[in-house]
Amino acid sequence: MQTDKELNIITKAPHYNTGKHEVITVIERLGLGFNIGNALKYIARAGKKDAMVQDLKKAEYYIKREITFVARNGDGAQFGNVSFQETHTDKEYFNDVVLDWNLSVFLYKCLEELLLVESTRYNQYRTLVNVVTRYNEALTYLQLEIRKLEDIQSSCNS
Repeated sequence: MQTDKELNIITKAPHYNTGKHEVITVIERLGLGFNIGNALKYIARAGKKDAMVQDLKKAEYYIKREITFVARNGDGAQFGNVSFQETHTDKEYFNDVVLDWNLSVFLYKCLEELLLVESTRYNQYRTLVNVVTRYNEALTYLQLEIRKLEDIQSSCNS
């Protein structure tokens, strides 16, 4: 039988609950699939459980997996099951999440690109090229953040 403390670590781990927006709730509300949901998870918890660069490299891994998956299987095969409709409320929610999680500009832009793909999931004009381009843009922002943090670490160690 689990104690209340053990259950709390499982259902409300502190590295996923530092603000008012719990990571799993954001993933579910935005209807993210496995890879992009995991990327968001590692961006949100970056530096709260493991080293920040390590968490961001995990997010990078999942974005790269999604790019490979989409390129191999076509657009739409890996997406979550909830339709994320880009509305005024969703934009406010996204901005509130970004502020609540205190994300850097690069991480904000990374998530913005990922969610642009999700928001056009059912758009008839969406193409595989656009999806891969957006994911690559998100990856670029994430890699800029990683390089910035590695440069800071390097200068501190010198």
